[in-house]
Amino acid sequence: MEAWGIDEDTFNTQVDKNMDPLLDNSRIETVKTESNATLAYFETDLAELKSALLFSKHLKDKVFPIIGFPIYCVLPVRDFCYMFNDQDKDELIGLLGQTVLNEYQQSGYEITTEIIKISEDGIEAIVKYKA
Repeated sequence: MEAWGIDEDTFNTQVDKNMDPLLDNSRIETVKTESNATLAYFETDLAELKSALLFSKHLKDKVFPIIGFPIYCVLPVRDFCYMFNDQDKDELIGLLGQTVLNEYQQSGYEITTEIIKISEDGIEAIVKYKA
């Protein structure tokens, strides 16, 4: 920000201007597991920014009607993220472990093997998958 000559407020305002249309133009798709747990994910023309959508200021507005809020997420790489709700978290945390590790290890754009909780209180890592 210093190199660009802008302050944090200006930076955050521009981030929101960039993220809002991206989030608006994305869809949230869902798939049910055998036990009826709901796994949600973004469909967007800019696949490389799927994980970035999780940090949009208006994420709650987009996901609440579909899976509720707060949500739990895995974002092992920039073009892959899954979201799920509190009701399904125990099943899906166990189910997603190997998928998260495989994506993380096979991509050149890895982010984290943690499970992230996004709520009114903010963002926190709750569990980390380990190989």
